[in-house]
Amino acid sequence: MGAFSKRSLSCVLSAAVVLSSVTLSGCGPFKKQSVDEELSKIKGNTPWYDLQKTIVSDNYADPAFEELDTELIGAVGDNVAFRVQQTCGVPSDIDPLTADLSDYRSDHLDIYSRSGELVDSIDISETFDDALEVYGVNDLYYFYNTMSIAGDKLIMQVEPMPSELTNYTYAPVEITYDMATGEVEDHGVIECDPGFSANSSDFFSFGDTVIEARSLLGATLYEGSDIEFCVTKNGTDLGSVSLLQSSGVSSYTRVGSAVRLSDDEILFIVDDFFSDEPGSYVLNLDSMSITDYTEDLSWIGEPKELDNMTYIEGAGNLVCDRYGIKLIDLDSKTADYVFRFDYCNINRFDASELELIDYSEDHILFAGDVRISEQEIGGYHVRSEIFDLTKADTNPHAGKDVIRVAVPGEFNYASAEACCVYNEGDNSCYAILDERYIIDGSVTDPDEYLAAMSDVENRLRIDMMAGDGPDIIMNAMSFIQLDSPDLLVDLSSAVPTGNYFTNVFDACKIDGVLYQMPLTCGVAGISTERSNVTSGNVGMTYDEYLTFVNGVCNGDDPIDKSRLDVICMCVDDMSDIFSQGGEISFDNDEFRELAEFINDNINDPVVIEYSDPIAQWEADTTAEFESHPAYYTEITSYEQYLRDYRYSNQDPVILGLPSCDSRGPALVVNDSVAISAKSENIDGCRQFINVLLSDDIQMLYAVSDRTPVNIDAFESAAQESQEAFNRSMSVMLDEYSSAELAVNGMSTVMLDEQDIADYEALIMSCDHMPHTDSAVMLIVREEIQAYFAGQKTLEEVLEIINNRVATFVNERG
Repeated sequence: MGAFSKRSLSCVLSAAVVLSSVTLSGCGPFKKQSVDEELSKIKGNTPWYDLQKTIVSDNYADPAFEELDTELIGAVGDNVAFRVQQTCGVPSDIDPLTADLSDYRSDHLDIYSRSGELVDSIDISETFDDALEVYGVNDLYYFYNTMSIAGDKLIMQVEPMPSELTNYTYAPVEITYDMATGEVEDHGVIECDPGFSANSSDFFSFGDTVIEARSLLGATLYEGSDIEFCVTKNGTDLGSVSLLQSSGVSSYTRVGSAVRLSDDEILFIVDDFFSDEPGSYVLNLDSMSITDYTEDLSWIGEPKELDNMTYIEGAGNLVCDRYGIKLIDLDSKTADYVFRFDYCNINRFDASELELIDYSEDHILFAGDVRISEQEIGGYHVRSEIFDLTKADTNPHAGKDVIRVAVPGEFNYASAEACCVYNEGDNSCYAILDERYIIDGSVTDPDEYLAAMSDVENRLRIDMMAGDGPDIIMNAMSFIQLDSPDLLVDLSSAVPTGNYFTNVFDACKIDGVLYQMPLTCGVAGISTERSNVTSGNVGMTYDEYLTFVNGVCNGDDPIDKSRLDVICMCVDDMSDIFSQGGEISFDNDEFRELAEFINDNINDPVVIEYSDPIAQWEADTTAEFESHPAYYTEITSYEQYLRDYRYSNQDPVILGLPSCDSRGPALVVNDSVAISAKSENIDGCRQFINVLLSDDIQMLYAVSDRTPVNIDAFESAAQESQEAFNRSMSVMLDEYSSAELAVNGMSTVMLDEQDIADYEALIMSCDHMPHTDSAVMLIVREEIQAYFAGQKTLEEVLEIINNRVATFVNERG
């Protein structure tokens, strides 16, 4: 890294472009940009934006350091700033409280241009140490701290926490650094109302007005929380106002997003600790008052999209989703796309994680930190990135046929990257996402979710039959209605040869035909210690399950769900019995036995509703971390398997759900791909599948919370994970004894090749996959309730179920 003067950053700031303002309602100089649904071939004048992608994290591969943490701090003029922290272990013979640790720590704020060039670098220790020492902070590494950018100010907040290494009193400190002059401008203890302490702050800039949303926490949950809005304009303090005092709600913890309603009004979306529903409030800058915002915001999108709202000077209020950037008009309640990601080759997963920094019709800038895995061993897979988009004169893909890709559910990082690789490759087609078939991810009620799935599945089937559907359908393995030669291509000939989990491909076939190609796999079943079951057991009959619950589990039902949920899970697990040769029937002994077993032996879990939200939260948290001798689980990645079991040196076995034939655990397929039989570009679609099954993409699945069907890719990623974990364990054992770790509940297990072999054997042991039509499942859920409630006999209910199912199947054709 080159040396930079702290004062040189003033040159960066002076070069910032001042954007002209637009009307706040959203009616600015931008045109709506929509994908032409009739577009079948890319034209020369089809909009296109060139993408320059910078992986900031890749610039710091210094072997002298063992750990790297990069984090976007914010925009600095036309540039973006990342905090870069590098550390390595301190030798045991060095006292960290007295030694100079500069050889083991590196902490900088690095400024990058939108094209990815390093413009300036600020040494955090050199810059802030003098101010920090005033408050007894002699090594920032041991204190929780955050950094923010507000205009041309860099603000650090430090929270000295008492520990065995520090004897300092808890007193949050704020230090302001002027990036234009290169000097610390001010510092002091953050003053709060009695009973509260400052936790962290978010800063929002609207022209020459800067608003600090300061999160304040009480000493305990019962003392609540508050958000204090502190406003400055042109550097002049306009005062502050408390959200708690204005709203009376003591559970708001932070601001998720902020947009501008007018010159004097700012709309804030705030997170509620006890609720998934955010609050919305308006801050009036003239009166310094806060009022409820009572207008409906659901038209903007799901709650996650509300958190992605932002205000950009010269552009207006914008929000990003997986398809593009929408301009929000809060007056007319419209959100129109002004930019579509189909007009550039951006990874949609990246786009959903990054922050929109700047927007105009010709240039778009994203930056941020992308976490492609939630379960990475030895540190998360996090990358800091800059995406700079520039409008091109012509489309480089002109002449390519368009294939449309529908993704009703979650879009994994690897799947999104496969789209980019395909579009960059020498293929005859260009893939764009079809947004017509989306399942609302915010729905949590089982009946509502099944209804939403059924609705999307029905619309997809109808459109495909009419030749108006997508060319490719991803992650729709549960859409059983599509599995017919009239709608989907048989992909049996596309099954790759080599080292693959072949049992997964076999389990996904319907009457010997592979309509939907699995890309990843997992296991679902009842988890318990191997010592709790007889050797070789993989499943349980209903009687064996009762014995297991009353014995090993001491009456604690491992499934722990309602009768409705249990019968649906078991029907799904035994779908091969109830659905054969295209015929669906529950008029058989197997269903009767299942229904009677559940009616006689399964009780709905006792749900205690607390009027006090804190008591409810404490009860939910306690239940979440309770230890059980057995429980139902889904394992989708090797890293999850290690985290749940091997870290604590457990020896697990996964059993099947109770069934009529003692079947073992089921396969789970979260990522799949299918080709519409109506597509006019089947060869281009097959090329797309080849990319998804390629070694590189299968490897990406392996490092993004999935188990790829490619065994070589799985083993390679698993080996890397084990090596990272064993290195971390070795460092820990150098610093602490096994006894010390055991006292803190930590195992000293070291992983080896047997762990990988055990997980492979678990996947290979599965021979079936749940495969029940969501519409059929809805019928079962609706009608079986009368039997469970004692209102009808089982035979009466069965007659209704079978008649409704038969009618549905006949009408569907």
